[in-house]
Amino acid sequence: QGKGLLMTAVDAVKCFDRVHLSDSHAVLQTSGGDKKALKMLYKMSVTNKLRVAGGREITILNGDGQGSISAARKTTYMIDECTVRHSKLIPREMWVIRRNEPVNNEGFVDDELLLAESRAASAIGSKLYSRTMNELAMSAHPTKSVQIVAGSPEWVEKMKIELKEAPWPMRF
Repeated sequence: QGKGLLMTAVDAVKCFDRVHLSDSHAVLQTSGGDKKALKMLYKMSVTNKLRVAGGREITILNGDGQGSISAARKTTYMIDECTVRHSKLIPREMWVIRRNEPVNNEGFVDDELLLAESRAASAIGSKLYSRTMNELAMSAHPTKSVQIVAGSPEWVEKMKIELKEAPWPMRF
C-alpha cells in the first residue's frame, strides 16, 4: 500500500550481569505475585556458587543469573513492565495500528523490537526505551542493536533519506 515500518531491534549489553534478584522480585511483588512463594523463590536463589576453570569457586549474592530456572521469565517481565510504562507516553497518533488494533512493541528477555511508521515516532519510541534501559541500569548493544527499514521500495528509499538528513532531532 506504499507504506512501511521502522523496526528498531535492541539487544541489552550483558543483561544478566546487571539484573539483581531483588529488582526482579520487586516487580513481581508490586504486580500481585504471591508473597510467600516469592519469598521461597528468593531464598532458594539469593546465593549462587559458580565453579570456574581451575576449581576456583565464585559466590554471587542477589544475582539473577542467566542459568537459573526462573531468570529468563522474571527478567522478561521486569523489562516488559518498565517498557510498557514508558511506552504509554508515545502519543496515540504515533501508534502502529493494524485492523483498528494497536500493535505493541515486542520483547523477550533482553531483546526488544520497537515499531514505528515515521521517523518522529521511531525517535520518540527509542528515547522512551532509553529511559527503560537507564532505569534498569542497562544499555543497548552498539553493534547488535539495529534499525530495520521495511516496506514498499519507494517508502524505504524516502525513509532512508529522512533518517540520513535528521536521524534523531526530536526532543522528548
